Amino acid sequence: MVAEGLNLVILEEGEKREITTDMEVSHVFHPMTYLNKMVLSDGKRLQLWNIKSEKMIYEFRSILPTSNIVEIKQSPVVDVIALGLENGEIWLVNLKGDEVLLKLSQERAPVSISFSSCSDLEKSLLASTNGGEIIFWDLNSAKI
Repeated sequence: MVAEGLNLVILEEGEKREITTDMEVSHVFHPMTYLNKMVLSDGKRLQLWNIKSEKMIYEFRSILPTSNIVEIKQSPVVDVIALGLENGEIWLVNLKGDEVLLKLSQERAPVSISFSSCSDLEKSLLASTNGGEIIFWDLNSAKI
């Protein structure tokens, strides 16, 4: 996949597809179990696209970040992703319900987000920053 201004070029098995959108794409994300679907973002908005039909299916209206999106990560839960924002916030959002489930706030923007795969730490999230910090979030209490 290559972003070319307002066009997204998808190369798949020697076949070239081109998606034309009204936003300059900065993030492309494939949610688990979403067959032939991609979430595109320009840092402020999120759109769900069908890459086979090359059509936008949905523009998220309730998920409107307060700052630019710098990271998108799939959670272990289907339909739920994490958005890392430039202002240090991390939002857990439900794509299917178009809703923000939880907002976390830290001093620096997350450059990487990871969910725990350990059953003892099932409800935890790790966020690293460009300052070298690794922040451990307990998602049950929404605290560090």
